[in-house]
Amino acid sequence: FICLGLKENKTLMSLHLNDSNLKIAGDEVSEMIRSNKAIAELNLSHNYLGNKQLKPVLKALETNRAITLLDLEENEIISTDGQLIADMLVANTRLTRLYLKENLLEDSGAEAIASALMINKTLQALSLTNNLIKSRGAIALGSALIFNKTLKSLTLNNNFINYEGISIISKACLLYTSPSPRDRTRSRMPSSACKKKKKTKNKKEKK
Repeated sequence: FICLGLKENKTLMSLHLNDSNLKIAGDEVSEMIRSNKAIAELNLSHNYLGNKQLKPVLKALETNRAITLLDLEENEIISTDGQLIADMLVANTRLTRLYLKENLLEDSGAEAIASALMINKTLQALSLTNNLIKSRGAIALGSALIFNKTLKSLTLNNNFINYEGISIISKACLLYTSPSPRDRTRSRMPSSACKKKKKTKNKKEKK
């Protein structure tokens, strides 16, 4: 009933429905997402939606242009659902923060999401904590980071990533922060040196 009542809402910007037993309310939530133009933050964590209820929700998010934060922590999201999330990330151009902590995406789910990150240009924070991700998934995510220039935060705590996976992600991060060939031709003065230069300039002005 809450979701149906919010279809035409124009003022509420943050909606928390975590721990609300929404296992049979996927269609109602998806209808609210399609109709509502105001809610920017949607928390659906700890609802154990599963594939059947999650599918319409993610489908509705493909065309939603209001929600910027989505929390789907602990919703029984499995590896095959990774492609549904990937499709949503490719189509959606508004979402900036996505939290998928405490699910079961595994390597194949992480790989699907990684493929979407190569295309998505809006997501800035992604949490995949505790998702049974191993090195294959980590390598895919690391490779995606080479192409993705908008993601600022990637959380992979409590997974099963070995040295190879960590190495790929680390290399991607170094490439992400390295100066472009054009920038390398310019002198890059350390911040401490910049401060010293300003102090010297101020002294001269006082004289």
